[in-house]
Amino acid sequence: MSQVTSDADARLAGLDPVRLRDLEDFLDRLTEDGRIPGWSVAVSRRSVLAHAASGGYRDTEAALPVEADTIFRVYSMTKPVTAAAALVLYELGLIGLSDPVAEFIPAFRDARVFTGGTAAGPETEPAAQPITLWHLLTHTAGLTYGFHRAHPVDAMYRQAGHEIEAPPGCSLEDACETWARLPLLFHPGSEWNYSVATDVLGRVVEVVSGKPLGEFCAERIFTPLGMRDTAFTVPAADRGRLAQLYAITPSGGLALAPALASTVTAPGRGHFGGGGLASTVGDYLRFATMLGNRGDSRRRARARPANRRPHGPQPPARRRRPAVIRPADERRVPALRRRPGPWPVRTTRPGPGRVPRIARRVRLGRGRQHRLLGRPSPGTRGGVHDPGATRRGPARPGQTARTRHAGPRMKVGLFVTCLVDAWLPPVGKAAAAVLERLGVPVDVPPRQSCCGQLHVNTGYPDLAVPLVRRHVRAFADYEAIVTPSGSCAAAVRHQHADVAAAAGDEALLRGVREIAARTYELSEFLIDVLGVTDVGAYFPHRVTYHPTCHSLRLLRVADRPLRLLRAVRGIDLVELPDADQCCGFGGTFALKNPAVSGAMLADKAAAVRATGARFCTAGDASCLLHIGGGLSRRDAGTRPWQLDSGPAEAIHIAEILASTP
Repeated sequence: MSQVTSDADARLAGLDPVRLRDLEDFLDRLTEDGRIPGWSVAVSRRSVLAHAASGGYRDTEAALPVEADTIFRVYSMTKPVTAAAALVLYELGLIGLSDPVAEFIPAFRDARVFTGGTAAGPETEPAAQPITLWHLLTHTAGLTYGFHRAHPVDAMYRQAGHEIEAPPGCSLEDACETWARLPLLFHPGSEWNYSVATDVLGRVVEVVSGKPLGEFCAERIFTPLGMRDTAFTVPAADRGRLAQLYAITPSGGLALAPALASTVTAPGRGHFGGGGLASTVGDYLRFATMLGNRGDSRRRARARPANRRPHGPQPPARRRRPAVIRPADERRVPALRRRPGPWPVRTTRPGPGRVPRIARRVRLGRGRQHRLLGRPSPGTRGGVHDPGATRRGPARPGQTARTRHAGPRMKVGLFVTCLVDAWLPPVGKAAAAVLERLGVPVDVPPRQSCCGQLHVNTGYPDLAVPLVRRHVRAFADYEAIVTPSGSCAAAVRHQHADVAAAAGDEALLRGVREIAARTYELSEFLIDVLGVTDVGAYFPHRVTYHPTCHSLRLLRVADRPLRLLRAVRGIDLVELPDADQCCGFGGTFALKNPAVSGAMLADKAAAVRATGARFCTAGDASCLLHIGGGLSRRDAGTRPWQLDSGPAEAIHIAEILASTP
């Protein structure tokens, strides 16, 4: 049974124990006045359980008190659990937050919106856009609850038998079919309304995982967290611990509500992700602690007195920010211009999760793709490539006619990579800007995901199969796929075929081979496909180049990046000693062998500093993050006047190529 026991004094958590006892007194008064039958409370801060107490009765008729292991119906506190279950699938690459719900529940394909009339005779129009998983997570899908009693659509839900709970015998699948036939309150994404959206999200989890929602949550959430008393149905052996459900009578008293009380005891009832769980205070505290600790339910934050900063001198890393991987002057990186049009993606909050960050400021184009560079390409006449057309006026001194030609009119997809999207969005913007300057229209497919390299390299190729399948679907329609990552390009061209073959999926293997043949690392595409070395860049700084292992050994890009760098005006390119030596990152190698990785990083940082370069560049974000961190720590204790030109920083080659006067 779940037990909640206080393991620390409230003061260690920065809370006042006297005020916490006042909370107990307040809840006791509510119980004595007959306003609630009983209560249980747990207060945690900084992962320290500061206070736990209970009072009153879980069953007033039988005089059974509320105890630490009492089971409660948690109703809408089920919603965060369902959202977490969906995000597990998101992390596995099985869903994207911008995916239409109709892909999983076809009944939502032809959604209509209420525009007038009554519940008996509604007037509707087609929804302006599909309902997505993002809309379900944010309650902006246009769905509702029957108990709101504020809109004719609410009445339509009640007429269909959905007021507080689904009708007896109604499965989650049946409920979703019913809700899909009813009109929406508003166009998806345009407003907010608390609704059955999370129940629909739970059905999506069932469809994708192939398991009932409760089984999936037990496997992925409850069991790992030790939530032994949390489920959609309370076993018969534990029903003595289940708190009875009471309703307020017209006179203000309390009375048993048996109709609602059966929701967690009826066998075979659907698992409704919006409000069907039963749990204990201890179980739910474990879940909440996991959320507060960003996925870790066991980590305990070090408590310190409130309003006090740590004493003593701080290490340099606390005083100085880590190296910022950015262009020397971000104003020189061409900004992506936004085309006017409908459906602007909001920039005041994170956009749909599967849409790469570099694409969130541009409009949603046809085919559910974000067009970064949607206007007619320079260097074309009537859609036909014109070698004589130029992007700007007369050529600058030293600029050849070849560098001023627009690229071929091909459909190019930018494979941003998850690391660039999460940590270095300017790298993706820079890669798109370089291609735009050369007249190449670029799409950023919103359904792209991780390439699965991490899973394969750590011995879990089976987990990479859905990621590989998603990658093939995302880029199937592109004549060329360009990525600013040598390691991810190598994964697509070398690892994906092995993953598909091991899975025994011949159709996937054919798709993988087709995608691999059209995938290019950025420098490969610029030189081998466009035939360009001078992209018109200007970067007046001393730079050294680190050839990453994947680029050097798997892709064999050879001197292509160096040829591009030598053509940059104003650059002082210096050779890096022992350039072909690994920086020590190697993905999980750095985690499994930190001492060896750290020693290799120290050697690489020393080599960079020996060149006197202001910037170290490469074609892989992962290596640059590793090298940048090493340079930051090494230079953290150095006084500015002890450096030739400021602390050395790491910068992606795409950012150098995108820089202009």
